[in-house]
Amino acid sequence: MDFSTMRKRVALAVQDPQCTLLSDTIYGYFVNDAIDDLKAAGWLLPLAEDESTTMVTNTYEYDVPASFAYIYQLWEEDDGTPTTYSTPVPDLHWRMSLDASSDPEFHFDPVLWSPRSGKTIKVVGQQRPAALSDDEDDLEGGMEPFIRERSVYYAARTLAGMQVTGEHRFADREARAANEPPTRRPAESPDADELRARRLTRVAELALATSERFLSSYAAEFRVRPSSRHVPGR
Repeated sequence: MDFSTMRKRVALAVQDPQCTLLSDTIYGYFVNDAIDDLKAAGWLLPLAEDESTTMVTNTYEYDVPASFAYIYQLWEEDDGTPTTYSTPVPDLHWRMSLDASSDPEFHFDPVLWSPRSGKTIKVVGQQRPAALSDDEDDLEGGMEPFIRERSVYYAARTLAGMQVTGEHRFADREARAANEPPTRRPAESPDADELRARRLTRVAELALATSERFLSSYAAEFRVRPSSRHVPGR
């Protein structure tokens, strides 16, 4: 599911399919808030690979590729077959630390390991979930249920509060700020507002409870791989 589709599903869940009560941008904030909750809970993306590290003669320190939070394995490119990696770098041959600029880097043991100029090192590790910005940005499949339910919780809680305080023109203010025609909805009786607030509060409670169940039972693929090393500073 992409970012745009998730926003629409959240809006539909709180009965705002046309985004007249809250703007599409606000629903995007809720989705990214849910992703932040995943990060805070320690969820990681499945294993990823990076082949951008090129060995240099007599060089034993290399930057850790951006975004990696844990390193699982390092592999050296074969001599005879480019982009083929069949030789793992033994764990005792490398470590990680922060350089003078507080950026993480690999340190290879000059006694145990020798760089082969021009050949690359494949880094295998895990990254943390990142905020989405483009409509076509895809969510990780196994994370979608939690993100959907937690986003619905944030949206329903916000809308319920707007009903209680009488802030029905939130979308209007957003539209005016963007120089767009405001969308107004008819005035309703306090009783109708109270009923809507109660319904939205219940939706928020159910979505929060469901998201908490997903949060506490996430799949092994989103956990830290055994024997992985934490990247300093990340």
